[in-house]
Amino acid sequence: MLAERPLRVFDAWRLLARRAWPDKVAYARVMRPIGLVLTFLAVATAMVFFRATTISGALGILRGMVGLNGVALPETLHAHLGAVGVWLQAHGVGVTAVDFFPFSEIGLWLIGLGAVAFLLPNTQQLMERYEPALGFRIGQGEEARLLGRMRWRPNLAWAILLATALAWGVLKLSGPSEFLYWQF
Repeated sequence: MLAERPLRVFDAWRLLARRAWPDKVAYARVMRPIGLVLTFLAVATAMVFFRATTISGALGILRGMVGLNGVALPETLHAHLGAVGVWLQAHGVGVTAVDFFPFSEIGLWLIGLGAVAFLLPNTQQLMERYEPALGFRIGQGEEARLLGRMRWRPNLAWAILLATALAWGVLKLSGPSEFLYWQF
C-alpha cells in the first residue's frame, strides 16, 4: 500500500483556487502578478541568507531592506523635492550626505535590469520550438506573438549576439567577482 503524502501548500492552494475562482482567465489575470511579486520577494529574501555571513547579519539586512533601520534620502535629491521633502522629513524620512549621482546611477541600473528581468522572455520561452522542458508550450495567444521575433533560430544574428556575450564573459573572468556560494 502506498503511503499517503502530506498535504502541501501548493495542493491546498489548488483546491482553494478551484472553488474561489471557477473562471481560469480571471484567476490568471489576478493571480499571475501576485505570484510574480511573491516569487520575487521569496527569492530576494533567500538571497540575503545566502550572502550574509551570519543569521543575525541576514536579519539586520532584511530589517534595513524594509526600512526598520530608518529611511534617508540624499541631500541633493531632498533639496529638489521642496515641500514634499519637508513633508517627508516631518514624517521620519531622514537626509544623508550621500552623493546623488551614484544614487541615481543605481536607480537607473535597477530600472533597466528590472525591465530585462520582468519584460523580456526567459530561456524557456526563447527555446520553446526545441522543447527545453517536457510539454512546455506558450500557445498562440498575445504572449506568443510578442515572442515571435525573439525566439532562438540558428542564424547569423543569434550567432553574433551569443559570440559577443561569450567574449564579454571571458574578458570579465579576470576581474573581481564574488561567487554567491563561496561560503558553502
